[in-house]
Amino acid sequence: MAKDYSIEMSYRKSSELNRVAFILLFFIMNIFILTINRTGDISITLSFFTNLLFITVFSSLHIFSKKISLFDSVFLVFFYTFFWLAPVLQTKNGVYPNAMPVEARLVFLTNLYLLLFGVCYFFFKSFVKLRLETNFKKDKYYLLNKSTYTAIFIVTLIILGLFYRYLISNMVSVNKTGLELESSLYLILNTFLFSFPVYLAYHSALSLKKKSGSVLAFVISLLVLLLFKNPFFVKRNALGPIYLTLLFIFFKEHSNNFVTFIILILVLSILFPFSQAFTHNSSLVLGDIFETFVNRMKTLDVRYALTSIDYDAWPNFMAAIKYSEIDGVTHGRQLVGVLLFWMPRSVWPNKPIGSGALVAENMLMTTYSFWFANISMSFPAEGYINFGIIGVVLFAFILSLLSKITDNWYRYNDLRLFFSLYVCFHMIFMLRGDLMSSFAYLVGNLMAIFFVPLALDMLMSRFSK
Repeated sequence: MAKDYSIEMSYRKSSELNRVAFILLFFIMNIFILTINRTGDISITLSFFTNLLFITVFSSLHIFSKKISLFDSVFLVFFYTFFWLAPVLQTKNGVYPNAMPVEARLVFLTNLYLLLFGVCYFFFKSFVKLRLETNFKKDKYYLLNKSTYTAIFIVTLIILGLFYRYLISNMVSVNKTGLELESSLYLILNTFLFSFPVYLAYHSALSLKKKSGSVLAFVISLLVLLLFKNPFFVKRNALGPIYLTLLFIFFKEHSNNFVTFIILILVLSILFPFSQAFTHNSSLVLGDIFETFVNRMKTLDVRYALTSIDYDAWPNFMAAIKYSEIDGVTHGRQLVGVLLFWMPRSVWPNKPIGSGALVAENMLMTTYSFWFANISMSFPAEGYINFGIIGVVLFAFILSLLSKITDNWYRYNDLRLFFSLYVCFHMIFMLRGDLMSSFAYLVGNLMAIFFVPLALDMLMSRFSK
């Protein structure tokens, strides 16, 4: 007994030393990065240094905390990668991916508002106590239901029969030639109907883990998922949350804040840049995959990826600040467009466009000779473009509430776990933005993997009575 206790204490000390060593190495490495990429403007350097201190302090508190929060891991790693590392490298270049030049005043303001957003998020989560009722139905309705699984499997087979030509065409080429649909219908198809196989994979994975399901059911569900959500041709922002959630269903008990933090840094800093080989190659076909894989392994340049348009969340916040100084904030009009994303433009001709497109079309393309409008708009920037500084604080508060829900539901092994994991990983997409597209994807996928199964569970329970 005493020997086992001694081994446990030794393990804990070793684990704590590993965390301390990681934090020190992390801080020293990023000080080095900031030093070799300094611009000569003291206000720019100090603003990035202050935000590095914020990241380091709150990351330290997070990885030493015994309370698991996948949401906080995602938030901190995203903040580090997109709001610190990428802009530090981009600022050194003198021109950002959105074609805006380095302007000390705007750089300082962008970092200041991001610092406000980050501090408010952790303040609201830690010190604002709200009686938040997270279980909207009785616990029994969230449990895995075999009848629900069977019903959704049948629906999936029907969808497969109706759209198999479209799906096969996507397997052969990235050029989507199978369907001609209005954008709202295309969104419903790809984010809702085509997401039922995601539920099947999650259900069979969790059942297998709990030893109440079969390996065959999981393999079949996974093959169906790969057909609908092909890793080579579906965009990373939609694909990442799906497969990361599937992975964590199996391994969540073996992870902690420290492990998750490191995994996410590797995913956002290395895996995502590498995946450009597939998602940005418009002529890719099955026969080219191996050759493309080998070529990208030879030419992989993480710095190049971090200074590309894929990591434009920070400079687009700066663009939103500049745009709001010229035309003013939208007083919530953009947010209304987000909440009513499902309404076709044929019904609402003046429906707002995404905030990224709004800023690009009305400022970047006219003032800075930017060349396209399909750009991101980060979550705090959406708050700013809607309500100014108050919007930054408000959106931090909303994010903290969502974090509380996912933290609470993370401990369950039923539908609530699907919700928690998927929302956490989807935050990578939503934090980058823009909000209109990321919110539409979130709602569509949650309908398929959580709300429809929950409704079916309730119906099956009533029929069984």
